[in-house]
Amino acid sequence: MSKTIAFSVLMMFAWAAVAEPVAFVSIVRDHNGKVTEKSVGSLDTKVDNPAFRVAAVGCLFAQLQEESVVDPDLLVSDYLPGFKKLTLREAMVYPAGDRFVSDIIEPCLEKITGKKVDDMLTERFWKPLGICGGVGTRRPTDIRDIYVFFRMLADNGVAEDGTRVLSPGAVKQLRRRQVPMTVKSFFSYGMKPREDGRFIGLDSSPDFDAVANPDTGECAVWLCGGVGTRRPTNCPTTIYQLPTTNLKHEVWKSSRPVRAGVFAGVGSMGLSSTELIRYVARSPELDLTLVDGEDMRNGALDSLDLLVVPGGSAWVIVGDFGPKGIENIKAFLRRGGSFIGICAGCVMLLDDEFRIASGTGMTPYSRYGAYSGDAMTSMTLTDEGAKALGMEKGTFDVWYSGGPIMFRRHEAYPDANIETWGLYGRNVTNEGWGAHMDGNVSCIGGTFGKGRIAATSCHPEFRHSADALVKGLFRYATGREVTFPEPKVNPGAKKVYYYSWPVAGKECARFLTEIDADPDIDVHTDERDEMCGGALDAFDALVIPDGSDWQLGQDMFPPEVDEAIAAYAAKGGKVYSWGASVRHLPKGGIACRSAYDAYARLKNGK
Repeated sequence: MSKTIAFSVLMMFAWAAVAEPVAFVSIVRDHNGKVTEKSVGSLDTKVDNPAFRVAAVGCLFAQLQEESVVDPDLLVSDYLPGFKKLTLREAMVYPAGDRFVSDIIEPCLEKITGKKVDDMLTERFWKPLGICGGVGTRRPTDIRDIYVFFRMLADNGVAEDGTRVLSPGAVKQLRRRQVPMTVKSFFSYGMKPREDGRFIGLDSSPDFDAVANPDTGECAVWLCGGVGTRRPTNCPTTIYQLPTTNLKHEVWKSSRPVRAGVFAGVGSMGLSSTELIRYVARSPELDLTLVDGEDMRNGALDSLDLLVVPGGSAWVIVGDFGPKGIENIKAFLRRGGSFIGICAGCVMLLDDEFRIASGTGMTPYSRYGAYSGDAMTSMTLTDEGAKALGMEKGTFDVWYSGGPIMFRRHEAYPDANIETWGLYGRNVTNEGWGAHMDGNVSCIGGTFGKGRIAATSCHPEFRHSADALVKGLFRYATGREVTFPEPKVNPGAKKVYYYSWPVAGKECARFLTEIDADPDIDVHTDERDEMCGGALDAFDALVIPDGSDWQLGQDMFPPEVDEAIAAYAAKGGKVYSWGASVRHLPKGGIACRSAYDAYARLKNGK
C-alpha cells in the first residue's frame, strides 16, 4: 500500500481521551482491489463540505476542455464583468475554492454551454455512477457516494459497470499543475494533485479528504465528524498508533510529510525568509504552506504540524500576528505543535519584561542587545544541544546578522522547559554588542506544553553557512530526519539573480518556489552586498520582487544598489519586477503585472 493511502487510513484519532461524541469513517481500496470500511463512535456519514462540489465542477471543467467546449485561457471578463485579467484556468485553480467556483466558474460554464451546472453534473456524473445528487444541489451527500466518485477517478475515469465517465485526457488534466505560480501542494481543476500528480485529492481539511491514484487503482475517503458532529478541540491531527481498547483496526506507520507553515508576511524579509522557504519547499519530508498574520489569527495553525518564523523585524512580525495570533501560537504549542525561530523568530519567543517590546514571553530567556552588522561568527554546542539536535558536540562557523545576544532570565517559566543549546564562540567586532558575544547564548530549545521549540539568534540558512544546524533544528522540531536536496538544474539553464532583500508576501514566496523548482532556471538568492560587487554580470536576468511599503522604507535600495542595477541593464541584462518595487526599475527594465506575469516573461525571455 502506498504511503499516501496509508496516511489516509491514519487520519484517525485517540478517542479514549475524548469525552465529546465524535465519529470517524474511512473507506479504502488498495492496489489489489481489496476494499476496507472502518468506523469509530457515533457515525453520521453525510458530508456537508464544499470541497467535493469544487472537485466535481473541476472534473466537469476538465471534460469540457477535452471536448473543446471550454477554452481555459479565455478571460473571465468575456462572460462576467469586473475580472479584466483573470483567466478561466486561473479562477478554476484559485485556492479560494468554493467561492471562486460558485461565483465565477459556474456562471461562466452556464453561459458557455447554455445549461445549468447542476444538470450537467447529474447527467455526466451522478446518473452514470448511480450516486445521489445531494452535492449537486448543495445538500450534504453520503460519504460512500464520494468514495464511488473517487473510485471512478482511480479507474482512470471509468465507472464500476464499465461506463466511461471522464476521458483519459480529462483525468490527465486533473493530475497536472495548471498554472506556474504554486507551492508543493499545487492546485489543479478543483483538486490538489499529490506526490507530483500521482494522486488526485480534494482541497479540503484534515477532518475530511479523499484521494485516488489512477496508476494503481488505489483510492480512499475519510471523515472525522459529520453533519451535526463537532470535532473536539483536543483532537490531534497527527496520530501514528490507534488505541487497542475495543478496536480491531489495522495499524500502519504514517509516512505523510510534516505540514510546515513558513511565515511570509509583513516583517519577514531578506535571505532568511527566502532561504528557509527554499529549504522547506525542497524537502520531501515537509509539505510547505505559506502563512501570514491574517492566517495566524484565523485558524491556519489548526492544519499545521510546524510553524517556521524566519528573520526580519520581530516587532513588525509580532504586530502582524496581533494578540490573537500570538495566543493561537501558544495554544498550537500547548497541544503539540512545533516552532522553529531564526533571528527575529527567536526574538519573538523571549521574555518581554526586559526591554523587548517584541517578545511574547514563551521562554525564560531575554537578551542583552544585538549587534547591527553582518559577520561570520562561531557557535559551540552544549551537551544538551548536541543531543537534542543530533549533532556532534563542538564548535562550527555560522553567519550572524543582528540577532539577539541572549541570557537566561528565569529558572522556571510557565509551560516552558527550555535549555541552552549553543553559545557564541567568538566576538565579531571590538566595539558595541559585537564585542560581547563570546560565551553568551546563541541557540535555545525544548518543550512548551506538549509542543517543541527550536530557535537560534544566528543564521545557519544564510549562504548554507551551517547546514548541519538547519537539519538539527528541523530534526528536533519534527522528530524525524529531514533532507534538503538540491533542485535539478538542466545544462544551459538560465542563470537568475533573485534580489532577496525586498521580498514581500506569499505571492513572492510562491514565485520563488516555482523558479527554484524549474530545472531550466538556476536561481541565486542574495542581498545587496554581492550585487554591488559586480556579481550581476554572471547572470542572464535579475528579478526584483515586490516589496511592501514598510520594507522599501528600510534602505533596501541605496544609491549603490540602484547604480548596480542600472549598470547591469545598460549592458543588456534583463531586469524584471512587479508591485511596489517597479519604481526601482532602470531604463529598459521590464515592469510585470504580477508574479505570474514575471514568471511567464522570465521563462519566455520576453
